[in-house]
Amino acid sequence: MTLVFYDQYYYLVAYHDEEFKLRNYRVDKMEKVEKLDTDITPSDCAGDINYNLHPSKAFSMFYGKTEDVVLLCENSLSSSIVDRFGKVKMTERSDGYFTVKVSVQVSPTFFAWCFGFENKIKIIEPKRVVDAMKEHLLAQLELYNNNE
Repeated sequence: MTLVFYDQYYYLVAYHDEEFKLRNYRVDKMEKVEKLDTDITPSDCAGDINYNLHPSKAFSMFYGKTEDVVLLCENSLSSSIVDRFGKVKMTERSDGYFTVKVSVQVSPTFFAWCFGFENKIKIIEPKRVVDAMKEHLLAQLELYNNNE
């Protein structure tokens, strides 16, 4: 476990015994914290995480499966991509767009980040992430099509 500072907040990144995965806990929202005399469960997943890169992959500190994702981006977004992912290789196209491969933790907050650029970013690979984005968008559309 470790503390990570991201977007003006401290997060405790720790292994959750019941869910068998790493979780983020915002420190300023913790209540009734107490020290226990029990041992921490060792976890293989904690050994793979690079805590310095973690915030750039975990959108808004939400976890998901880490995937290499190829994005099709309008040229005007090059600085936004660098701001988010650092120095990455962008492959220019002749149609006013570029492609870029980035490593992200795929989650609803990643999809929301993409959607926030309206029609200027499109996930193009891998297919399972494209399909997950489609499912996410369809679920949102259904929510708004519901007349309640």
